[in-house]
This record gives sequence, C-alpha cells and structure tokens, in this order.
Amino acid sequence: MTNPAVAVHGLTKIFPVPFHRQSIVAVKDLNLRIEPGEVYGLLGPNGSGKSTTLKIILGLVSPTRGRTEIFGRDSRLVQSREAVGFLPENPYFYKYLSGKETLLFFGRLCGLRGAVLKNRVNELLDLVGLSKARNRRL
Repeated sequence: MTNPAVAVHGLTKIFPVPFHRQSIVAVKDLNLRIEPGEVYGLLGPNGSGKSTTLKIILGLVSPTRGRTEIFGRDSRLVQSREAVGFLPENPYFYKYLSGKETLLFFGRLCGLRGAVLKNRVNELLDLVGLSKARNRRL
C-alpha cells in the first residue's frame, strides 16, 4: 500500500487573542487523507480554516495539536516538501532583488546549491522568456 499524498491527523489550530479575549479556533480536530493522483478542494466560507490548513501542511504555520504528512513524511521536514509547489493568495517578492536573485534565494530555500541551482535558475528564466531581463529588479 502506498503512502497518501497528504495525511492530516487530529489537526487543531488555535490562535490566541491578546488582552484575554477568546482565542480563535481556526481548525478543530481535522482528519484528512488524499491519495496520490486525487484532486481535492477545500471549500468553506472566509475564516473557516482552509488557508490555515494548507499552511500547516506546508510547514508555514505550526499546529496547536495534531500532525500532517506529505507522502508519508512529517510535513515539518523540508524533504517532505521538495516536490510541492505553493502560490499564496498574496505573494510577496523582495523588490530590491532581481529575477535571478529571487530564483537563487528560493532555490536555496529548497535545498539547491552550486551548479544544480545555477542551471535550474537559467532553465526557469529561459522557460518564461526572462533571460535577457535576469538582472532587472522586480
């Protein structure tokens, strides 16, 4: 039996609110299993925990309780996310970096180094037609 693409076990996220006001329960005891090749959507109104759940799975937010896995590996491990892409609803790019520097930065975050990193950056700039603008600031 293969590992699920995503597994969520008893996931809960509570955001504390300052000044002793009631905390916000963003996700409560969520269990989820997504098999490889399945297409899955999280539907719900604003504030129902969809984005929080994805951010926890991707290791961008820590859960209050529970655990998440990507292909059988703890999703807090960088190695579990090596083949995962994520585009946040409000992406942020450092305006003082060029396109090349931005790709180098994110490549290093993904564990790429040396010639492998340099070649991948060049490949991506070629792919999107930005090779000539590689040193232009964003």
